Amino acid sequence: MSRFILRLFDFLVLLIFMVVVAVFTWGKLTKKEKIVIEEKHSLLSEIIGEKK
Repeated sequence: MSRFILRLFDFLVLLIFMVVVAVFTWGKLTKKEKIVIEEKHSLLSEIIGEKK
């Protein structure tokens, strides 16, 4: 049972680390890049929305 808890803890640590890295890289992007990414995302959403 303790082994399971340790694995769960390791998984949580890894997950938190990944989230921190993602937030850090997102923060490093310039506002211009963020706008471009958001535009692409909205374009993708429109295409997916039209297909549905």
